[in-house]
Amino acid sequence: MAFFPCSNHHAPYRGPSNAAYPAIVNGMTAERGKLRMCVECFDAYVDEASQALIEVTDRESAERSPGCYRCQEMTAREDFESIFITVYPRGHEPRNFYGRVCAEDRARAVGQFLLK
Repeated sequence: MAFFPCSNHHAPYRGPSNAAYPAIVNGMTAERGKLRMCVECFDAYVDEASQALIEVTDRESAERSPGCYRCQEMTAREDFESIFITVYPRGHEPRNFYGRVCAEDRARAVGQFLLK
């Protein structure tokens, strides 16, 4: 049984935990999270991140995010906040995800990626 409860369903679980470290960054300020999840919740979280954001494997892949990941709106670069997520699947290499979010969709991004 895990020492900490799952960050998603908030109950103790058997088996290994997996970790995710999401952050929404705006210049020098950042809102960060540390999530420990059971295998099922972690897999769902990674699937959601991989569908919404770009998986970063090199510098070029990070530069392919033109607009808000939710509404696809393209505005001035200063109007966006960046979303960074590093996930650590137990027994595998870490994976990194990146995206941008506009001010109107920021609250949804916080709920979707930080407050599981």
